[in-house]
Amino acid sequence: MRKTITLFILILLLPLLVSCKPKIKSLEDFFTLLEQENYVLKTTYIHQDESKVVYTIELAKDKAKVTYDSYDNEGVKTFSIVTYVAKEKADIFSYSFNQSKNTWVKQISNENRLPGTLPEDWTNPDNYSPYIKENQFMLSATYTNPERYNYFYLLIENNDVTGYGKTVLADASVKAIWSFSNYGKVKVTLPDMTKAS
Repeated sequence: MRKTITLFILILLLPLLVSCKPKIKSLEDFFTLLEQENYVLKTTYIHQDESKVVYTIELAKDKAKVTYDSYDNEGVKTFSIVTYVAKEKADIFSYSFNQSKNTWVKQISNENRLPGTLPEDWTNPDNYSPYIKENQFMLSATYTNPERYNYFYLLIENNDVTGYGKTVLADASVKAIWSFSNYGKVKVTLPDMTKAS
């Protein structure tokens, strides 16, 4: 009897849980969500030998947590590191952990935008054109080439957005897959030790 009641309650709550997820039906919907600068971007770079590098960026407006994982061609993790990035006034700083000193080190970054944010031209729907499938959009080469991408396109499917591209990483051509999620739900707290550095 209790299982039946629990199941009934879950069935009633399911539409509420589903409705909490933002509706993405167009590039405009997607770019409006990105404007909030609060989401998770997972970018996977796949080498020709099937080894890969995965950047998971948790972006929360003026700061981000970046997790870098490297995998060999059998899927075994070979390296992992976490850094934090924060915007302070006009500058961007990175925080990395120094294991020998057992402390976080703050350094000014040479980047002009936070990781996980797309170049401005990449968030303009007018710079895309329909591609092979329905809800698939190719970014004009005018905007991919300066970012060292051979191509980049977005696919909107089942309320999810995935980007696909080809670029150069460590002087080798790689496939790139971008997955976006958790819009408006990301919270990033800088490590306590960074506040003292």
